[in-house]
Amino acid sequence: MDHTAPIFKACRDGDIVAVEELINKGVNVNIVSNFETSPLQYSIAWDHFDICRKLIEEGNANVNGDGTNVPLITAARNNKHHMVVYLLNHGADINAQNDTGWTALRQATNYQYMGMVYKLLDEGADYEIEDNEGLKPLEALIPEYRKNIDDYIKYVLGHGKNIKGAKN
Repeated sequence: MDHTAPIFKACRDGDIVAVEELINKGVNVNIVSNFETSPLQYSIAWDHFDICRKLIEEGNANVNGDGTNVPLITAARNNKHHMVVYLLNHGADINAQNDTGWTALRQATNYQYMGMVYKLLDEGADYEIEDNEGLKPLEALIPEYRKNIDDYIKYVLGHGKNIKGAKN
């Protein structure tokens, strides 16, 4: 699908009225553009929370994407904490992987978005999942950040909480 199609343009431009009209006309909100991006991902990347909600709640957008396009990974890549929380609250799989094996946590570590890394760990992201190249998410962090994460994981485990992938 051409990325200039009306649904993509409306999601990118934040045109909630057009999105609502397109949903009411029965437009497939789960289509993927020639850039391998869904309308939901456009709304996340451009930070149009109202459109994200409309696509999910009224358009039945797939919060887990199709394996190539994972909305939670888009939210992590764009450092959109509110979008991550919303997607998780609406059934997104925190450990969903795209076609390269990346998860939202792997994406956050790639950009060194430490607030996002902590958020995803707190929400239960598994830091032992390897991508297609055999790299685990935390291995992408610079050494200073990696030490902080290691200390954080030890602290959390020492206070009776559980982090997936952590060795108790």
